[in-house]
Amino acid sequence: MRRTLVVISLLAIVLGGYATWRALESDSTRIRRQLDRAITALNDARTLACTDVLALDYRDDTTQIDRETLRRGLLYLRQRDAGAPGRSWPWHASIDESELSLDVDRDAQPRTARVEGVVCLTHTRPDAPREVRWEARLIVDWRNGDRGWEVVRTTHETLRGARPR
Repeated sequence: MRRTLVVISLLAIVLGGYATWRALESDSTRIRRQLDRAITALNDARTLACTDVLALDYRDDTTQIDRETLRRGLLYLRQRDAGAPGRSWPWHASIDESELSLDVDRDAQPRTARVEGVVCLTHTRPDAPREVRWEARLIVDWRNGDRGWEVVRTTHETLRGARPR
């Protein structure tokens, strides 16, 4: 009985410590974590999961694409490029951390943030090396809403290549 109480107490301390650590995270850390999740989801061919970070009223100002249109486009890419058995997902996204800037406006209600950086989208074919298909400078506007930090607006400037179609 005593051993059980010790184990339960230790478990409570660990879970309490983890909850406290997460509650004290900075906004920048939370945004970076959201970015990492979205990129990992895209790279793992979880095309809908990578759009979970987008607000319901999301819009890309450069292309006038909204959240639902982007989700449909990613589903199309998923079916086209990795739909057949034995085919692996050929797309890979990465962000150049050295060129990433993140500014949080703590005075805004709700809190907002702007992330600027360069994203690179590469494509791999079975018989060819990985090639850069699209490189763009992104400006991403975030809002801390009911669902936590989410992307509300993006704009981009193509540096090299072209967006997947």
